[in-house]
Amino acid sequence: MGLAGKLAESPPPDLPRAVSPCKSCVEDRQPVLLRQPHRVFPDLTTTVPFCETLIVPFGYGRKALEGAIWAIAHDGETRFTAEHAKILERVAIFTATTLHLQKGTRQADAERQELELNYRELEHRTKNILAITVGLLRHQMREMNEPAAQEAIETASARVAALGNLHGLEKDGTSDRLDTVVASVCRTLVDPDPRFQLDLDLDPTVIRPQRAATAALVVSELVINALKHGLARRKTGTIAVRLKEAGDNCLRLSVSDDGAPLDRDPDQKDGGAGLNLLDQLANQIGGSMSVETEPKRFTLTFPAQ
Repeated sequence: MGLAGKLAESPPPDLPRAVSPCKSCVEDRQPVLLRQPHRVFPDLTTTVPFCETLIVPFGYGRKALEGAIWAIAHDGETRFTAEHAKILERVAIFTATTLHLQKGTRQADAERQELELNYRELEHRTKNILAITVGLLRHQMREMNEPAAQEAIETASARVAALGNLHGLEKDGTSDRLDTVVASVCRTLVDPDPRFQLDLDLDPTVIRPQRAATAALVVSELVINALKHGLARRKTGTIAVRLKEAGDNCLRLSVSDDGAPLDRDPDQKDGGAGLNLLDQLANQIGGSMSVETEPKRFTLTFPAQ
């Protein structure tokens, strides 16, 4: 119950609905005008006189009524009119609507908090699953004697690690920063091996998270390829990654290394990065792959939007 004016200093008693003027007002959903209401409702006693009382119901739409609003004249001279009743009804509608919106907001906040809790739990489980998968793959790799099998498992492990890295960036809220995503994926793949260095030149770029993730997967494939083939027989080496605007609202993302040169046919498996998977990823974001042999460079060009 909210009170203002003289009643705030001397509140009336809290009457049961059956012996209150609110009963007929709420049940009939009509304004009620009472003069000297204590004569009809003797339990309505207060040190502040109720000379004239205007009561209007309020609720939201066809839902259950929230209650009633009272306007009370204490001086014996004020007379409420039909215009006063209309004004108070408008106040009642506004009040009921506000209460309904507040209730909806509280419900929405509660649902959002529940969704966030479920998302964090799912995120934690996904991260653990990816980490366990990487660990199992690497353990299996150590038990393999065939170089080809070891290479295949190592590649799979690196891909899963890259996916786990992307998942972590979603948690940090940086999944729309392509430069941050690419840098993080590259460091995950290259930093563990002290023989190789990264040369990153990435312009700050904000795009949709899904597009950033796809472009980062292309880069991860290219970096994995550079480690497996271009730098496989090198004691030291550098992988350079560039992210620049290409005009016409397009972006150019390239990966190169200072290792072994490309074979004449880069689509062959023995030549390094087979372009089939890369082409598929590029098509997902409306882009295309290109390969240069001198200097050796793989480039993804795609629209920013």
